[in-house]
Amino acid sequence: MRTNYLLPHRFKHVGWVMMALSAGFLVWAYLLPNGFDSMKFLDCKVFSLFPKTIGLALNSTLHATKLPLWEVTTSNIGDEVAMICVIIAALFVGFSKEKEEDEYVAKIRLESLLWATYINYGLLLLAIVFVYEFRFLDVLIGNLFTLLVVFLVRFNFILFKQRRLQREK
Repeated sequence: MRTNYLLPHRFKHVGWVMMALSAGFLVWAYLLPNGFDSMKFLDCKVFSLFPKTIGLALNSTLHATKLPLWEVTTSNIGDEVAMICVIIAALFVGFSKEKEEDEYVAKIRLESLLWATYINYGLLLLAIVFVYEFRFLDVLIGNLFTLLVVFLVRFNFILFKQRRLQREK
């Protein structure tokens, strides 16, 4: 089966290495007393859309004032770098070809993506109903990864089971 939309198989290995390194970095950062804030070497100037001043100005007055839509500010980029690495790694692992890519693997891939979408939005609906205020933002951040993680777990589990059954025959 010809699949033009998948990455080459070598990306899967790169993705697993990236995922291990970025997950280790995240765990290490959250074990530090102040998390990413204690890593001062990651403080740098960044381009920020919709700066903090917009929220403050809108809360303090309803008058139409000329507010900047962007600014250059200093921020710690550790969590952004880690999240970008996890997302790219998961995309590499999940959407690169298997050694033997056939119709059955494509079917498992599609079913796993469908399952992951159902579970992702089911969890999001539960969070909308039961989680409030700023805790909801934490749920949304976690929701960024739920689709990819559930997809990877189910896809690789089904492939593992199938390969084990074939070996037993």
